[in-house]
Amino acid sequence: MQWHRWAWRASAQARSRLGEPQLWPLDFGSAEPHHVSFDTPNLVYLDYADGLARNYPLVNLDSLVEARLDVGSTRPQMHARDSSGRYEVPWDATNLIMGIHNVQTFHLTSDTIEVIGDFCKTVPVFHNLKHLSIESDHRRGWQALPLLLINCPTLHTLVFHSLHHCVTDGCGDVCDCIIYPSSCLSSCPVKILKILDFGATCGEMSLVEHFLKKLPLLEEVTIILDYESTLEEDLDLFEVSEALEMTPRASPNCKLRIVDE
Repeated sequence: MQWHRWAWRASAQARSRLGEPQLWPLDFGSAEPHHVSFDTPNLVYLDYADGLARNYPLVNLDSLVEARLDVGSTRPQMHARDSSGRYEVPWDATNLIMGIHNVQTFHLTSDTIEVIGDFCKTVPVFHNLKHLSIESDHRRGWQALPLLLINCPTLHTLVFHSLHHCVTDGCGDVCDCIIYPSSCLSSCPVKILKILDFGATCGEMSLVEHFLKKLPLLEEVTIILDYESTLEEDLDLFEVSEALEMTPRASPNCKLRIVDE
């Protein structure tokens, strides 16, 4: 049986306690489901991994506190999107993202970021979102990040698992790959920035400098070095720290901490 012949629905009424979150891992492989619905108004934790469905007719996740999404598109889906345009393809993830608008902690993989950018007509305002975690990959773009950050008015902590990403004209003003006169980061409320797997390449160093110059409310930046990458580049903790400490900062209260693991 093939996934495209299936319509899938999760339904649950039992309330999960926040102290003991209900973990719901879903992993259906790389094939394409047809319709996916979530009628789970009391679910507080969702870990969802799947291929991009044609649509998400019902997404009832009003009690969701924390979510991790790993939703990927196939090559035929991306080809169709490139050929026909965002609004002409039969796949639409808008309802899925809109249904998670109450979440407080959100973990997004690089595939999901690309799906949001390519297969969502809009994204909600995440009024409750305090912690956003982004997994990056050099093959995936950041085109959804500008709108995501603009729509997180109470965001406190931003975490990047690596800074490597595919440079596109959709990255917008989040990164410094393409120079823009203004930046959405200038109005971003983030106070804590954490960067994991930092290789201290020229591109990564430049991007951190961009964050320091643009984020006005930063209080703490923690950078965890990728030991193998820094070893190959023959860099040490002191060199990285000294270079970044000299960078002008939008926030006078920002403290920089670099950890070599």
